[in-house]
Amino acid sequence: GFGTTWFPRSERICIDRLEMIVNALPNKIREYSFIDFGCSNGFFINSLSYLGARPSMGLDNSIHNDALKFNSVNVIDKAKQEADAYGLDPIPEFIDCNFITWLEKNPTSKYDVSIFFSVFHHFFKGYGSLNKNDRKGHSRENDLCNLGDSGAGDVLRRIDNVTGQYLIFEMDEQYVPGWNKATI
Repeated sequence: GFGTTWFPRSERICIDRLEMIVNALPNKIREYSFIDFGCSNGFFINSLSYLGARPSMGLDNSIHNDALKFNSVNVIDKAKQEADAYGLDPIPEFIDCNFITWLEKNPTSKYDVSIFFSVFHHFFKGYGSLNKNDRKGHSRENDLCNLGDSGAGDVLRRIDNVTGQYLIFEMDEQYVPGWNKATI
């Protein structure tokens, strides 16, 4: 069925989150454009596009070897392949980049809904940090890790600036000491 090839080890969680997005928004999906920061294989953007969303975008940094554990191609290429395979119209845009750099270069971009799932802890714990085997020709500027409180707050402000109406945000609080729902 639709979407079953996208990151199957977390399919149930993705379906639950997709249902939450659809049910949380007051209007029909076709009335919104979406941007997904840390989109992985593009499950949410492709699914929302399939449901009729306005032109939308997914951003992810595919330079880590762990992304290739689940796919034979990097996650952004996989997202593009799936969008093409399902004949999505409009075709969502997927960009392989450090989304912090993208936010710096595109501060006036606007999307109705920003999705920010399971990325926040990367800023604090160094998970996914680049070691010599993961670099693949990329410099340290492509790493999201160890930004600390002020850097993480700056990223959230930048995401807020490109968010037209709604930010759909989730994090695992155990990864981020001192940050909780009230802080955010």
